[in-house]
Amino acid sequence: MFASADRPPLRVARSLVHAFACVTLTLAPVAFDAPRLRADTPENADGIASRSPQISARSLRDFFEDRVPRALREHAVAGATVSVVHRGQLVYSQGFGFADRDEDADPEAGDTPVDADRHLFRAASISKLVTWTAVMQLVEAGRLDLDANINDYLRRVPGGYTVPEAGLGFIERPIRLRDLLSHSPGYADRVINLFAADPANRQTLRESVDVRPPPRVLPPGAEIAYSNYGSILAGYIVEIVSEQPFEEYVDANIFAPLGMQSASFVQPLPAPLNERLSEGYVYAGPPPYQNADDSTETAEPNPELFQSQVFEIIQGTPAGGLSISATDMARFLAAHLNGGVLPAGIPAPAASSPRGRRILTAASVRQMHAPLLRPDPRLNGFAHGFMEFDSHGQRIIGHGGDTIFFHSVAAILPEHDLGFFISTNTTTGMRAVAGVKRAFLDHFFGAAAPPGQALFHRGQPDSANLPSGDELDEYAGYFLSNRRPASGPSQLITLASALDVERNSTNDGLLIRDLLTGEQLDCVPIDRDLFQERDGRERFGFLRDSDSGRVRSLVAN
Repeated sequence: MFASADRPPLRVARSLVHAFACVTLTLAPVAFDAPRLRADTPENADGIASRSPQISARSLRDFFEDRVPRALREHAVAGATVSVVHRGQLVYSQGFGFADRDEDADPEAGDTPVDADRHLFRAASISKLVTWTAVMQLVEAGRLDLDANINDYLRRVPGGYTVPEAGLGFIERPIRLRDLLSHSPGYADRVINLFAADPANRQTLRESVDVRPPPRVLPPGAEIAYSNYGSILAGYIVEIVSEQPFEEYVDANIFAPLGMQSASFVQPLPAPLNERLSEGYVYAGPPPYQNADDSTETAEPNPELFQSQVFEIIQGTPAGGLSISATDMARFLAAHLNGGVLPAGIPAPAASSPRGRRILTAASVRQMHAPLLRPDPRLNGFAHGFMEFDSHGQRIIGHGGDTIFFHSVAAILPEHDLGFFISTNTTTGMRAVAGVKRAFLDHFFGAAAPPGQALFHRGQPDSANLPSGDELDEYAGYFLSNRRPASGPSQLITLASALDVERNSTNDGLLIRDLLTGEQLDCVPIDRDLFQERDGRERFGFLRDSDSGRVRSLVAN
């Protein structure tokens, strides 16, 4: 979400971001053309158009085996892993590129190709979906209360960190557990000490909570400010209440029932799993493409320029420490699609947990997937830990994940009993993942529609009295991310990644420019304070101050 301070000249941008990296406005190339949704397409309870995609093992194979290799070439990515679940079946899983390249090995031996069943990738912030599932298990068991003050649980640890509750001027109530799930506890971002290269510097979960907690800068529950620290607190509360290490709780209560034997929060990984972990890579050469939108063939990346990197220790494992195979992620998504129980059509080893193949009740799953906080009811926000990705006329929830070297997305479309996971193992993989995700939705659910058509969720747009000309100037300004540090040199990163909004040259909309990349979108109004990319899907909503009525916030969707 994006928001503003007093005008002029600086506004504060509140951005919905995923994982450990900021979201960008960069648009992925659209490679497929498909019929648009018809106006009479049935809608679900949230007012979002719903139709049955033509999903089959063959259609998925044809799509991914064309699109993913192209993405690896275009963006110089070493390897990727993909899985798709549909109607209780694992209908597709496949690895692409390589997971391991031994520079000292016999060149004729070749690289180790990615195996979707065997190789583990770092899931980064997708880990949070597992953490929130653990929280909801304890809510279901009556051991946690979403409306409880989180200090009620943190105080159980003698001498541990508790959240300040008074004296900050803007605190009207304590932070509740549900504020952590909606990323609205009000913390500044903490960009220092997210990663460690040396296992000797790995913090315990308590240390990651106690050491240099970020300051509170917003009232709880008021605005979305993506918070890794809030997620770490949630995992720590799971550890406190369950009276066992977080990693052990998740192993016993989520991974074991679902037969997820290629998933772990342990860092570094235990030897049997570490042997199957994909390397993370940096591509040392220039990008092998001139224009990723160009449909012509691009040069192959030079395999010798992929440099393997050390295992990334995530400080605060509940927020991003998960390592997992694509097929195990499919099991997790399938359980969420099937009312909390692994479908009978997906094989799993005999569960050692008393839960059997179930991790949540159907009621708890419905609650997790239900909207929790939307800054604008017309736009995406957060469910109970799940991000809303609604797009292409579809209800989509899930999470993205980015470490330095791994970039991923996991998503489910509950109305279609469909889930997918895409992960890459190279620093350059973020755009590759975004491009494949966009192309997947375009291919199976219809390509871009004009503004306001088949895209306007949760209500119909009011095309009367839309702003134009001088009226557009009230939206102009610079917007910074809500997810930003409160002090220190890392604030410069936030300034560099600001959004610049101004009236466009045709006086019928706004030009929204990413100062970091220089990329810009031409957006036109489709409803009061709501703009959409011309001939595209990106949407931006502006929120107003309740007292003055002036624009104060920008929400990127």
